[in-house]
Amino acid sequence: ILGRHLAKTGKETPFKGAVCMCPPIDLKASSENIENKLWGVYSRALADYMKESWQLHKEKFLHFKLVHDIDMETILKKCKTLWDIDHHFTSKVHGFKDGHHYYQEAGSINVLQNIKVPTLYMYSDDDEMIGFNGMPKKEVFEKHEYISLLQTGGGGHLAYIESSLSCGQWFTKPLIAYFDKL
Repeated sequence: ILGRHLAKTGKETPFKGAVCMCPPIDLKASSENIENKLWGVYSRALADYMKESWQLHKEKFLHFKLVHDIDMETILKKCKTLWDIDHHFTSKVHGFKDGHHYYQEAGSINVLQNIKVPTLYMYSDDDEMIGFNGMPKKEVFEKHEYISLLQTGGGGHLAYIESSLSCGQWFTKPLIAYFDKL
């Protein structure tokens, strides 16, 4: 989301710099990873969590029927995976015709060149959510003067735990150093 905002606003953004941690810039590749990882366990677990959240707050979603012609009860029955939710719900709410169109257009992979403030993208090689195919290639970032890539050997998806004996997260150190240099 931040990457797309930076691309949309260009030099007009109020930010002097930014950090995007583990974003799925290629939504299609990341989605395929989530759908296929561990026989779809991640995808089904995320979908179940979202469905439970909707059930807890369903009165807040009544307007989707009027505004987007989305019947949440029907959608919830159809959706078994994260792809299903993106196809039947997320894409419609954001004005895309379906999940394929949403994944094609909503990722930031095709608009990175429009970012005009220093931006650090941080990824871990062992990020289970992004996956190897969803991981941006270094060449994507090398041709952009405002974008830097920090790709670590470990850290998972947003974890970056210091050690098995610590709850501390080490990602703050390089991020503080990055912002100090801006």
